[in-house]
Amino acid sequence: MAILYEDCTKIDPCVQGKCITYDGGEHYSCSCYAGWYGTNCDHVDCSNPADHCSNGGQCYPSSSGTSFTCTCNEGWMGNTCAQVDVCTPYENADIVFAIDVSESLDLATDFGARITFVKNFISKFPIGPLDYRFQFSVLTYAENVNVHFHLNKYQNMTELLDAIDFISVQNPGITRTGNMLKTVREEVFQTINGGRSSVKKYLIVLTDGLSSNPGDTKFQADILRTFGVKTFAIGTGPSVCHEELIDIATHHGHVFTMATNDSLQLLLQNSMVGCNDCSNQKTDVALLMDVSLETSFRQLDTLAKGATRIVQKSKVGSTAVQFSFTLISDHYDTIYHLNKYTDSKHHMYDINQKTFHVQQKASNISNTLQYTASELYSATNGGRANARKVAIVFSSGNFSETFSDTQAASQQLKDSGVIVVAVGISEYTNINVLKTLASDSSLVFVLGQDVFTEANVLDAINSLLEYRDCSHFY
Repeated sequence: MAILYEDCTKIDPCVQGKCITYDGGEHYSCSCYAGWYGTNCDHVDCSNPADHCSNGGQCYPSSSGTSFTCTCNEGWMGNTCAQVDVCTPYENADIVFAIDVSESLDLATDFGARITFVKNFISKFPIGPLDYRFQFSVLTYAENVNVHFHLNKYQNMTELLDAIDFISVQNPGITRTGNMLKTVREEVFQTINGGRSSVKKYLIVLTDGLSSNPGDTKFQADILRTFGVKTFAIGTGPSVCHEELIDIATHHGHVFTMATNDSLQLLLQNSMVGCNDCSNQKTDVALLMDVSLETSFRQLDTLAKGATRIVQKSKVGSTAVQFSFTLISDHYDTIYHLNKYTDSKHHMYDINQKTFHVQQKASNISNTLQYTASELYSATNGGRANARKVAIVFSSGNFSETFSDTQAASQQLKDSGVIVVAVGISEYTNINVLKTLASDSSLVFVLGQDVFTEANVLDAINSLLEYRDCSHFY
């Protein structure tokens, strides 16, 4: 007896197609859906990957030809690449790099490092024809602004990185940062140059913060914020003005140093939206306070306020930032170790109560630095194995030992994996010694009324202490 297919509702032989009957339901044919073929539409046709794989995914038939797998583009996941992968960069963004090439910077040695930084940063983001997910523009500036390419110029990573390699410095002059910020707003982010109104906008400024008109810099930065642009300020150069970096950045948490890749980690996290693997990390901080008679009572009070400011602005806790506090004179005296307090209140109380002069003319910093490297971050003293290690030295930089001894001890500390910040006091600070102590010139600060710098400038350290890790992406 012949099988009656009737209207194909009781018996439908078409696996991926529409069944059509004729001859009174005794025979049928299949009209296959896109991406399928065969008498019963049960074989995969991957000639047009989009029939099976969404968002640019590639289609591969199985050995039997009756099923398929999709290889998804970055940012997508699932059997058909239809689900957003929240642990891969996927949120569109327009990103502009502005590189300061003014005469206040050491272009002979620093410019190449800035270009390398920019290339490394950009290489971590997917670009290309898939919705042009990330677009980049790069400009240099001093007295004038030179836009080397706009956002819509390159959608190929190789061509983009090659274009950055061809960037050179011409006519360095005074630093007109305000003019650069105005150009970014009025030109670079405009639609005619590839700017997209529907995506996030980021400006990353590599500068020493020594603009010729700080008032205009702050004014133009404030206007740029109202246009929804998030600005990162990255300190670079022989000397850095952190007050201006804070003025340029969207807020103090967007001030960074080139000595770390923290700015990259933050932008990766911001473009991943909810990726649990891109997480806040732990930091162990050793506060080292010079209490010799080389500093006056007022200066010592200013340094103590600086230390308490850092603690106050940090998320203190066993899973966040921990602090130890050590006094430096002709010997070292640790007031408390990393595992002593889990709240900022007790830290600040001890710093204010126990920062006082001792009767030595100058301090011996070398012994303290050696002790810091060998003992302060040990598990016995509360150090955590996977925590970032930071030492912040508060001193005028006038020590009892030779410069070479200080240099050797400082290098030993840095070689042990500790990032060193140096905070001086007054115009009489030995800035060369502080630069030797610090891991990078952007991590040197000088406080005091005579240099018109208050303790709030140390807010620029916040991003160093509270940072993210997204390194599994690269």
